[in-house]
Amino acid sequence: MKKFIVIGILLMTLSFTACGKVDNKAQAQDISNFIFDETKSKEIANQYIESLSKKDYSKASNVCAEDLQKQTLKIKDKGIDIKSFKLEDIVQKGTSCIYKYMVNSGNEEKRINDLENYYVTVEKLYGKYKVVSLKASTEIEVFMEDDGLVLRNKDEVDVKPVIELGKLPTQAYSKATASNLEKMDIPKKNFGVMNFSFKGNKLAISSMGDDKTYIAILDISGSEGSEAKQDKDKAKGEDEGKEGGKKEKSVAKKISTVDIYDNIKLKDIKFTGEKDNLIVSYEEQGKDRFKIYDSKGNIIETRIDTLFPKQEYDIIYEEFKEDAVIFKVINKSEGKNNVERYKLSIKDFKPIKL
Repeated sequence: MKKFIVIGILLMTLSFTACGKVDNKAQAQDISNFIFDETKSKEIANQYIESLSKKDYSKASNVCAEDLQKQTLKIKDKGIDIKSFKLEDIVQKGTSCIYKYMVNSGNEEKRINDLENYYVTVEKLYGKYKVVSLKASTEIEVFMEDDGLVLRNKDEVDVKPVIELGKLPTQAYSKATASNLEKMDIPKKNFGVMNFSFKGNKLAISSMGDDKTYIAILDISGSEGSEAKQDKDKAKGEDEGKEGGKKEKSVAKKISTVDIYDNIKLKDIKFTGEKDNLIVSYEEQGKDRFKIYDSKGNIIETRIDTLFPKQEYDIIYEEFKEDAVIFKVINKSEGKNNVERYKLSIKDFKPIKL
């Protein structure tokens, strides 16, 4: 009899212990659901924007809540091309976080480039971090009108002239050549790819024609309109109209020649982060290359061309991340096809193998 009593007490003890463990586990799970890991949340937001910029819409939809998945897959049908982005601000609200990105988007064929705000909301749903919302608004847009570029600020009806093809400089020295003494006529057949700096105060432009490609940086004023400024411009325009119909002044106050290339295919031009360095990606003689220039258009020496001569290597710019340029090197000499990745710090411009 005593034996049965002892066994009963042991079973009751084990039962209470097991229940205690279950209760503790459930309690820990409840606590975990309320803990918001900002690092994980930020990784999801960055992964979403990066996937959109690389046009990997399936990967982008994988980090979305169910309601946003189908909308994300439909983005590819809207012709949106994210050229570059930069995280500007983070606002946490309980178990969700809103990430504000400055985004350069555009359409090369239509000669359009926009500087936009993207707001990505990440929530913790059933223990997993998911993108639940994407909202966007345009700050500045630039596009072709007749033979020139015009600019429109957020919520404004009127456009402002930026520059006409005929107003581009006549000639420029090539900085990409070894001698830097070759002066070429600047092509004025058509504008090509463009890119805003993330502050919106600079616009990189390109023009093409006769196998030449010209790249320049424009300093933009008045890219952020104000009611007082608009009233002043309106009054000034009325006065000028009375004087003889003078054209409205350009918002481009300075043009800095970046470079002029011969017989290349320009792939893209992109501003980096705070220093506004400009990445120029192009294809020359079937080889991918890129060069870096500062905000004034001066070429930055990186030794990349010396380390990886174009006769043997493709050098492909991938992205700008954490104050470094990430690029891919493909060795194509003697039938090889080896791929390596490097990063180039914008502090010392020394390539480091990843």
